[in-house]
Amino acid sequence: MQLKEMFDMQKQLDTRIERSHDRKLTFVDKIVAAIVELGEAANEIRWFKKWSNKGQSSKEVILEELIDGVHFILSIGNSIESNLIYLHDYTAKMELSDFSEDFVRIIDGLVSVKVSYQNKHKNLLDYLYVDLMENYLGFICKLGFDMKDIEMMYYKKNEINHKDRIIIIKLLRGGRFEKMDRGRSTILRR
Repeated sequence: MQLKEMFDMQKQLDTRIERSHDRKLTFVDKIVAAIVELGEAANEIRWFKKWSNKGQSSKEVILEELIDGVHFILSIGNSIESNLIYLHDYTAKMELSDFSEDFVRIIDGLVSVKVSYQNKHKNLLDYLYVDLMENYLGFICKLGFDMKDIEMMYYKKNEINHKDRIIIIKLLRGGRFEKMDRGRSTILRR
């Protein structure tokens, strides 16, 4: 699966977010965010919560959480700025292991990408990033989703994220908005 369009869309979203908040996410911030999103997805999947009888969340909720991780992993790839990464034909790497092993492999991949980036090991970094993305896509597919599901949910979440940012930008620039609070309309002003 070619992800070039998704890399481009993520770059646009990241630029918009950075402008609206007047702050830039560092490479390490993106690594932490991806780890947090993976943890949030794990809480929805619940495979490791052997002490709980509560079942997993709906498939859509799980996919949404996993796609939040895709957003940050794409953003990490954009920070690396490599044609090999942009043009690679990604496949879902599905290991014969349990979810806990897959989860740890992805965390290891994120940490390895961080270390390689900071040490400026460019050739190794490209390889580690591709491996990370393919392991992450494989983790998603192992849960019963396919590459088309991933692509469609990414586009859906990207559109939602852009709309949210437009509202925030307008509010920060003195726009006038109505906020519904328990049925009452409130005008928000800067």
